[in-house]
Amino acid sequence: MLGAMKLAESPATPIALAVLGVALRLPWAILRPWPWDWDAAYYRLTARSVTEGRGGSLDVLWTLAAPEAGLGGPPDLYWLPLPSRILVPEIALGGNGLVTVILLAALVGPLTWQLAKSLGLRSETALVAGILAATGGAWIRQLGSTDVYALTAVLGAMALLGVSRKRWELAALAVAAVALVRNDGFLMGMALATGFRGWRALAVAAIGPLVTALWWARGALVGGDTFWTLRQSSAQAMTYDAIFLGPDGAPTLAERGLAAIDAMWGVAFLWGWAAMLLFAPLLAWGAWKGRDQPIVWPWLAGFVVVPIITGILAPAVTLGGTLERTGIALLAAHAVFLAIGLGALADRLHAWRGYHPWFTRGLLLSAWLACALWTGFTFMGLQPPLPDCAPWEQVPAGQRAFVREPLLHAWTCRAPAALWMDQLDPVRVRALTEDHGVCWAFLEEQPEGLAEWEEVAGGVWRAEGCE
Repeated sequence: MLGAMKLAESPATPIALAVLGVALRLPWAILRPWPWDWDAAYYRLTARSVTEGRGGSLDVLWTLAAPEAGLGGPPDLYWLPLPSRILVPEIALGGNGLVTVILLAALVGPLTWQLAKSLGLRSETALVAGILAATGGAWIRQLGSTDVYALTAVLGAMALLGVSRKRWELAALAVAAVALVRNDGFLMGMALATGFRGWRALAVAAIGPLVTALWWARGALVGGDTFWTLRQSSAQAMTYDAIFLGPDGAPTLAERGLAAIDAMWGVAFLWGWAAMLLFAPLLAWGAWKGRDQPIVWPWLAGFVVVPIITGILAPAVTLGGTLERTGIALLAAHAVFLAIGLGALADRLHAWRGYHPWFTRGLLLSAWLACALWTGFTFMGLQPPLPDCAPWEQVPAGQRAFVREPLLHAWTCRAPAALWMDQLDPVRVRALTEDHGVCWAFLEEQPEGLAEWEEVAGGVWRAEGCE
């Protein structure tokens, strides 16, 4: 306990928090080094393409709403550029991007510690906040992937630090960067603007939409109809599959409103989830006790207003990405308020029962870490397995094959894969075969309605007329 008290006051605290962050990321990188999901695979692929001089263009058919988006066309028409570009230096040196994200994630703890100190909180509260943020809580696994989590968490902490110090330019710079990380990132500036007044608030609120508008103009210029098709697919999709297959029609305002209500239920769950469920009451208690802090309104706006707006603008994307990927920008604020609540409980138990405050803090932090590790291993079990590259030996070089995880196949097997979904109708399959040369498929059984496809090896199918 004496050591913890000394650490809380030590100038070496941020270094210790960074080391803790690295230690908590390394196991996932060692046990599961391949991409966590499609987003993580896309960013790696794009970075590798840049290092190979192809400017980020991919020969992967990852969406059927706009097939041209993944066939060597202009890059970054759906995903934004910053998460892939930060991986370029490491991948150019032969890495897989994990060192970059691990080092990024290691900054979250020290930045959160600095945020708590800037808010005038006690040294022990700042230390606990730094530890909570360093673990990542329910995001412990995701922070070690090449997805946007680590980058967004760091930028969010920087923006909140700008709010705490009344440095609108720091907040605006971080918001501009978030707008180049996530399509819905521009809304984060509107949330953070609640921490400022007058023209400074307007500047922070406006920078996100401005950067997004400029990037969209670039997308429209280089991508044309393909760019707008992808935007429409995201905006009109009511289910996650519709993002990739294309929406059946434009949802009504009432349907979008119901999606926003669903998003609010998702927020309620995520609040508890980010606080590891059992700690949610302490989070709420800490937020109440810290209600006079300048970051409380940005925090509330980010987790309430932003999901409502995105739930209306892009229903399926909100539940499929916004709540977790953009929401992690507020991880530092979560950690600060939870640390306040944890400290309040420690002080109360000390007054009632005489328990030493660091005994209570240590016990709760141990429980927090145990819950986080359990969550991380649970998520690791949900990660797609490493793709089997053996079937590609049956496919002539350069030809595409239908697979269920095209981006993972493209990264691992260096093969031009195409998306297969069970909802694909035979007419669309034949069109893709004819227009884009997708003549092969890795499926357990013959595609329904496609009698002209023949099995050339176990689970490897070839379309009639293809070599």
